[in-house]
Amino acid sequence: MGADLWIQSIYEEQLRKYEPKFKRVVKRRDDADTATAAYKDAEQAAILNAKWIAAAKYKRRASMYERWTKAWQAAANKYFDKMYGRGYFRDSYNMSSVLWRLNLSWWEDILSKFVTDGKIDIPHLVLFRALIRQSELIPVTERELIDNHARVDRNDPEYNVDGWNKYFVEKREKLIEFLTLAIDMNECVLTSL
Repeated sequence: MGADLWIQSIYEEQLRKYEPKFKRVVKRRDDADTATAAYKDAEQAAILNAKWIAAAKYKRRASMYERWTKAWQAAANKYFDKMYGRGYFRDSYNMSSVLWRLNLSWWEDILSKFVTDGKIDIPHLVLFRALIRQSELIPVTERELIDNHARVDRNDPEYNVDGWNKYFVEKREKLIEFLTLAIDMNECVLTSL
């Protein structure tokens, strides 16, 4: 669950262009993953029946399909990013919410003040952007992360406290950039909150 915002003209164009490619590579990834599992099962069956040459062949094929699965997943990630990389913003209703770190609520502060019929018009986008810019970003603590079941790893720069705080700074900037793009395009933003 989360707040989804999109600029329809950009979003629809990106979906039209990249969604078919995304679906194709996801199908190939899933097929390769299914083949990997089947060859691993065949390898285990061959081992149980002491068919060592067959087991080695199945192991090689499973390894090959496993590499293909990873390659197709990388392609799926690329097309997913292209579909949602511009003209779209998402903020989950969980520990990763940038509005939560700004001490704001999607329902109380955004939906009730700026959204009409699922849309935010230009004057309200300007006000929304000003609210985000003026709100103080509250640094997250390790205790908050743990209490909210977030991934915390002191040795991982992405998931330590500094990494999380960097994430929130960047996500706030992405939201401001998104709102600025809609304002510059003079296009309202559609919402699903």
